[in-house]
Amino acid sequence: MGETDIRAEVFQRVRKVVAEVLKIGEDQITLESRYQEDLKADSFDTLSLLVALEDEFDRTLEDEGSLQLATVGETVDFILSQGAQAAVG
Repeated sequence: MGETDIRAEVFQRVRKVVAEVLKIGEDQITLESRYQEDLKADSFDTLSLLVALEDEFDRTLEDEGSLQLATVGETVDFILSQGAQAAVG
């Protein structure tokens, strides 16, 4: 599986989680979507997303950087930086 394929799969999984937590359509979510400005997430939503993403990817995302993620694309890249194999495994 190529790097582009892995990133696309991680994006699909992140988008699904974001849609479920924020109760919005997946079609409203792009890599460029900003959580607060575009998706109207508040601080509680952000924490809920973090927990849901930890469950989805079966990993702890406690790194301080995880709380600084502003866009869906940054989240995908952060998960990939934590280990691409585990992200899709």
